[in-house]
Amino acid sequence: MSIKVNIREHDRNQFRNILEGCLVYGLGDLLAQIILGTPSIIRTIGVGFIGGTVYALEVPLWFRMIEGTFCHATDKIRACQLFKEPNQENICYLDYKGRTLMAMSYFNPVWIARHMFFLSLLNAMSADIAFISPFRVFLHLIPVAVKSFLICIPITVIGNFVVQNRIKMKYRLIGSAVLSAICVFWFAISKVLLGG
Repeated sequence: MSIKVNIREHDRNQFRNILEGCLVYGLGDLLAQIILGTPSIIRTIGVGFIGGTVYALEVPLWFRMIEGTFCHATDKIRACQLFKEPNQENICYLDYKGRTLMAMSYFNPVWIARHMFFLSLLNAMSADIAFISPFRVFLHLIPVAVKSFLICIPITVIGNFVVQNRIKMKYRLIGSAVLSAICVFWFAISKVLLGG
């Protein structure tokens, strides 16, 4: 007696996204914690959970939106030079510059501040510290996130170009997670080397 399970392609992709998001974000953050000398199992599990839920759902959705972004050849927005030449239906899809900029616009300082907020919350849970004012913590993280965003532009331009233009859609989440891990390593190594 055999049992056959029919899982649709979308469901298989979603399961893979959850697993990859959990593993890559969790392990990437764990390596950064080790570099900093502050490993925490609570933070590792928490970042893995966030990577496997929030990021595994929203990042592929944004990437599908980038894939489907278009304008009509007659639209004035095409003048910004971020779209390819029109196809037979007179539709212009984003070119490599447009796709890269759209990915960078998603991983903006507010996204970075939100990720730092998650890390702050998980660190507070690890140290058994009361997390009194979440909104104030988030506002405090905005300037740090802006600085982080600006510092990482050379890495993220190249990384987002590769993720959006050289990697198949079904592997873009893991590509993006690896890019995030590279940025986290960069911050951790900079902090250790520069004593920040």
